[in-house]
Amino acid sequence: MGFKEPLETKIRMGLQDVQSTKGRNIALDVICPKHIAKVKQYPGLSRRLREIKAYSIANLDTLLPQAISSLQAAGCKVFYAKTGKEAVDYILSVVKGGTVVKSKTNAGKEVGLVEALEAKGVRVVETDLGDRIVQLADVLPSHSLVPALHVPREKISEIFTREYGYEVTTELDDLIAAARKGTLQEILKADYGLSGANAIAADSGTIFLIENEGNIRAVTNIPRVHIVIAGIEKIVPTPLDALTVVQAASVYGLGQDLGTYVSCISGPSRTADIEYRLVLGMHGPEEVHVVLIDNGRTEAIREGFQELLYCTNCGSCLNFCPVYGAIGENYGYKYLGGRGVAFTSFHASLEKAQKEGLSFCTTCESCRVACPAQINAPEMVKRLRAKAQKENVALETYAEAKRVIDAYGNPYGEKREPWGYEKEQAENVVFMGCVSAFREREAAMAGLELLQKLGVDFSTIDEKCCGGVYEDIGYAANPEFVQSNLDQIRAKGAKRLIVFCPRCTRFFKANKAFVGLEVVNILEFLSTIEIPVHIKDLVTWHDPCHLGRSLGIYDQPRGIIRKANGELVEPLRAYEYGRCCGAGSVVRGIYPRMSLNMARTRVDELAKLGARVILTECPACLHNLKNAKTSKHNVRVYNLTEYLNRLMAGGNGEE
Repeated sequence: MGFKEPLETKIRMGLQDVQSTKGRNIALDVICPKHIAKVKQYPGLSRRLREIKAYSIANLDTLLPQAISSLQAAGCKVFYAKTGKEAVDYILSVVKGGTVVKSKTNAGKEVGLVEALEAKGVRVVETDLGDRIVQLADVLPSHSLVPALHVPREKISEIFTREYGYEVTTELDDLIAAARKGTLQEILKADYGLSGANAIAADSGTIFLIENEGNIRAVTNIPRVHIVIAGIEKIVPTPLDALTVVQAASVYGLGQDLGTYVSCISGPSRTADIEYRLVLGMHGPEEVHVVLIDNGRTEAIREGFQELLYCTNCGSCLNFCPVYGAIGENYGYKYLGGRGVAFTSFHASLEKAQKEGLSFCTTCESCRVACPAQINAPEMVKRLRAKAQKENVALETYAEAKRVIDAYGNPYGEKREPWGYEKEQAENVVFMGCVSAFREREAAMAGLELLQKLGVDFSTIDEKCCGGVYEDIGYAANPEFVQSNLDQIRAKGAKRLIVFCPRCTRFFKANKAFVGLEVVNILEFLSTIEIPVHIKDLVTWHDPCHLGRSLGIYDQPRGIIRKANGELVEPLRAYEYGRCCGAGSVVRGIYPRMSLNMARTRVDELAKLGARVILTECPACLHNLKNAKTSKHNVRVYNLTEYLNRLMAGGNGEE
């Protein structure tokens, strides 16, 4: 289909946009620590939110008509739009002209509402400060929540001076005062206010909106007509459920207990102060139109992708996504990141999702951990890659990768050399993985030497690709390879399979063919035995994604280091929040520039800790981190097994 070249262009644009990258990094350096600290204060919030969203989506067929009925009973005019076009056409029929003041609305962005209004001659004014700056500067946003961080205040001063007709200095107070005055003037004279919705309570017909600036409250309260556009997934059973949604969005999205303002809107403004006769349209809107859009959502549910609709649009997944960190808004379409590009398959098309970066996801699961609803976007990305294969809209490089693996038993198309540790019978079989065999063989050999020095009874085998790479690019594992590996393990009489590669470990632990065989990662195994070494270096640990987030192996490597009297210094992004190095899901092979950028970000972060050694235990991470290390980084990078073997040989870990 020729996807590769446009995707490379997106990567190049993202990596070269220095100003947006700078602004994004400023935001993430503030938001991520606040998120990590605040989430710990609400240990049950994520579970409650997921239960609410799972129930709501599973019962949407009853909650949707209930919500429509409740909204209408509250005086709202409700329109159910099957498609984005129907939603736009309805709103165009309501908006006769004039000015629309709007707050953030992802659903509006999804259906191209602003473009449609402006094409009709309607003036649309953004009221969120960051969005307004971006609109007036005519630039792309750098972050979903704080979009104008890449625009310097000198530029903002120039823009505001031109827009408002008087000199606005670069002083922060002057800039804010000008924006406040200018925005309020627009709102006071606007004909329509446009907003989204964070949640809608089905039983009361109450619309919930959360914010910090106060612009949403003004937009929804001052113009005579208020238009709400929201996806049907925003519907939850009760107001209490809706409050849980808005609190989760605050805690996870910005690290706040709750946004500065929470608005609960139950229809148009009203009064009965004269003869107790109800009249609509007192100080607030006379009309409230609620447009509920489907636009592929029921199709997502029908195909088993309902988890995509648990999203609160808090942006937390983006804050921790390594790909978004590298290339920003070039990753996705309308909605960004792994969940966003997966959802593109339904509100647009699978081909569009492919064109916008379905192959960018490293499947590192950072987004799953950061998500208040625990959405497992990487698994859905892999399922959609498989669907793309069947519908002939897959990345052409994937088909070539499969051909190579099928032909050679590995993704490198190279001849596999024996390890030299083959025995007829052994208590343990050791599985090294393809990256160890072909790209980090020296480190892998050191790991095997360590096991030998520790007196472990083991044998290697003539490995074939475990199957993990197949799954990552949308194919089923090669059954002949799975059987070959299994037959060789059984032939050795082994009771245990010790796996060095975390991705291979994950595959073997999840594959039913290996049930009955004890499968352990090398660090799980080593954590149970004594290793007679003493670590003198100050070291830090990089959590491989599949080892940590996929398998939950966090404490074992740290325990091994501490038992060796090692002094370990940790970055903020550690354990479940460990930063991905960019090597996963064949991204390193297909998009090396982007992958190396992600790895360098991680090395930069770890090198600042003052440690002399970066330790990890993943051949792919090791390879990427070593390649990303530059002369400015005064650190060495090893697999833990390689480092321990050097120490057991009487060295101090030096090259």
